[in-house]
Amino acid sequence: MKFLYKRQSLSFSRVLSVIIFFLLSQNNLLAGQFKNQFLTANFSEQVFSTPIPPTVNPAPPEVCTEKIEGLPFSASTATTTTVIQPATTYGFMFDIYKLDNSFTLTINGKPIANKEIEFQSAGTDGVNIRFADGSKYEGGVGTIYSLTGTPAAPLLRVVISPTGVVTMFGSKVSGGPLFPLELFNGANFNNVTWNKTMPNTTVISQKQVGPTNISGQGFGLNEIPCICFNPADTATPGQDTKVGITLFNRAGSENTDNWPMTRKSGHLALESNTKGFVVSRIAKADLGNITVPQEGMMVFDTTDKCLKIYSEGEWSCFSTPTCP
Repeated sequence: MKFLYKRQSLSFSRVLSVIIFFLLSQNNLLAGQFKNQFLTANFSEQVFSTPIPPTVNPAPPEVCTEKIEGLPFSASTATTTTVIQPATTYGFMFDIYKLDNSFTLTINGKPIANKEIEFQSAGTDGVNIRFADGSKYEGGVGTIYSLTGTPAAPLLRVVISPTGVVTMFGSKVSGGPLFPLELFNGANFNNVTWNKTMPNTTVISQKQVGPTNISGQGFGLNEIPCICFNPADTATPGQDTKVGITLFNRAGSENTDNWPMTRKSGHLALESNTKGFVVSRIAKADLGNITVPQEGMMVFDTTDKCLKIYSEGEWSCFSTPTCP
């Protein structure tokens, strides 16, 4: 699952949203061309990108998923809010953007913890959640109500695994990365039941201790067939590649090479006998400077000397050339 489990191996066919062909040739180097079915433009040194949404989110080996949008949720002044979230086959997540200062989340009649999850000490039974490194909100980290999150960088994340195991993650600063959280002081997570074929009833409530509020968004994952495991279609030719960059001055259907259309089933084709495809080069110690890395993002790690891909919360060396 994209967020729930640690990936064991990575492959280009899962994480790249474009297919890159780098072709070697003995032809003389000529003026470059950019060509697709709508546009022709000569160039010598140009960079362009075409955003193509991924159809499959990376997941553990032999499991591929797609994101399912859930519904927003909010509560204030100790009110109880019920939200019907969709069925998903591979777990669900509740991203919290704002919280003051505790909450209880009940899923299909079962609370996710045996106590209200409390982030504030004053006027309560005491804080019962902390980071795995021992730090706490109010204890080395700002108060929970002074921090905010966004859809790209939530303040808190509650994860329900496909088997109903509950885990939580939190940010130590507004808009920062997420770190594992754990319950203590007599509090423990419960296992819950997440419906895979029928809607899920979720209830959010809060104890009244001064101002209280919570808001966020839910989303889940559905398991889908892994594209890279489908047998290759060798009976019929693949679709033409519509976009390409060549330094051999042979782009277009009017050319006898019919390039890049002759390179089948690609989003993008590149060819040169003097140039390569270069991604960002970053030292391992500086990877944390990418504050909100996206699933499938690539860099070349100059410390570990490998192409790394960001997946499921970590940077990993890409070393498996095909699907595992």
